Amino acid sequence: SAVTVERLKDGNVRLRVRLLAGPVNLDKPRKLRFALQAAPVKPNHPRYRTYWEEGWTAHDTRGFRYYGISVDGFVNEKPEDYEKLRQFVLYGQRGQTREQQKAKRNYRWWGYGEKLGNGAKLSMYGSGRMTGCGAEEFKTFGSEWGTDSYEVHNKFRGVWNYQGSSQWKTKEQLTTTCVNWTDSYTDFFIWYNKPLMEKSGFNGTWWDNTSMFTVRQFNSELGGMEETWGLYARRKMLKRLNVLGWQLMRPPRWISNMHVDLGWNHIFWMVENDWYADSDDTTTLDQWPMGQFRSMARTKSTMQVARPWLSHFNGSTPEKDRKVKRSLIAMLMSHDIHPDLKDYRMNKPQMIGHKRSMLKFRGLVNLSNSLDCLFSGYWNTGKMVKAPVGMIYASVYANTPLRTVAILLFNGNKTPEYLAGTQLDINAMIPVDGIKLNAKRIFDIETGKEVKTVFKDGKYEIVEPFAVDGHDFRMLGIEAE
Repeated sequence: SAVTVERLKDGNVRLRVRLLAGPVNLDKPRKLRFALQAAPVKPNHPRYRTYWEEGWTAHDTRGFRYYGISVDGFVNEKPEDYEKLRQFVLYGQRGQTREQQKAKRNYRWWGYGEKLGNGAKLSMYGSGRMTGCGAEEFKTFGSEWGTDSYEVHNKFRGVWNYQGSSQWKTKEQLTTTCVNWTDSYTDFFIWYNKPLMEKSGFNGTWWDNTSMFTVRQFNSELGGMEETWGLYARRKMLKRLNVLGWQLMRPPRWISNMHVDLGWNHIFWMVENDWYADSDDTTTLDQWPMGQFRSMARTKSTMQVARPWLSHFNGSTPEKDRKVKRSLIAMLMSHDIHPDLKDYRMNKPQMIGHKRSMLKFRGLVNLSNSLDCLFSGYWNTGKMVKAPVGMIYASVYANTPLRTVAILLFNGNKTPEYLAGTQLDINAMIPVDGIKLNAKRIFDIETGKEVKTVFKDGKYEIVEPFAVDGHDFRMLGIEAE
């Protein structure tokens, strides 16, 4: 890896940076140019917790680019290719012949017209490392841009692209390769993405599988070939793409997947790989320690876990499935990440109860307004909430203007625990200069029932059992005055 973070035996943390991307003979002094980019540095979207439910992005996750003259290609040749693609995005396959629609069952669902009409931005699929080889330019630059990973996809032979303007027949149209992202390939990519933005309405793409990689090209200063990490090259390219989008009056919306590719991307999704449960009946705490999830999710930044992609968290019985799903909800909300309540999975009968509870939680603190509803993670709430047993992770959402608080208490133990004796400091959660607040009501958000407390030494203390199952959660609500 280019960058690793290592935990040492003495408890300290070491950042190890590998400045050389490949084997090199250091027989004379070399000038190494590098930078450390602090993150997170971008402000959140004002409604980052719920904007996926607001039709914020129209997003294609098909697994290949299907809108070019070749499989996984982004190149189109004629003006009508781009116009037909725009029509396809808005209206689906209307106007296409039966021949053009053939073998396209997996994308007949398309048609983002209503969503785009309400202000959504269009982020189409875009491979992070691969491309199709059907463009004329590959005949000249293929040896520079391609790698040894050429693959012919015969299953697409005779299939038409999304818009029905090109039929994939030739070997070149059916071939893909991993890309060597040289400067000339970057120019090529930007040249052909301009009409996709200008004429087809693209705001950007979702960079799938943007793992760290190296670029091999000629360095005129060295007078020879050089292998470098691709992170800086991608940063420069994405800056150019953002500028191009604004020049075309097309607000950019570039999304990255898997690894750190921050520069000039607007959203970084952690998708796939580490985010899948290893087996059924695995709770999120069986899958990851809290600290590991926290480091992967990067709470309160523009990097978000893509909720539908947290896959395979299922139980083998209804009871076990409920336990697994509740652990998933708790893990997300403990890190200020919130399930998409409009996702079809949330409308399944077994999820309706969870959905109802989350709506109550949201309503209490006006969750979608991140300017008023402030989050304090379990690693920072020691003065707000103190549980009598260990591994109770308390995360606090407080809305000072409303004088309301929602507390998520996530039991990190496998065994049930009583939360009697938990202390709540309302004034630490809702600090108001010159005013000491009192609890008008402390209650269980899921059931609506009052929770018995006593006031002691400036804090409220739970005096009823208030049990929580292993790897499960309870939600406390507070209305103060």
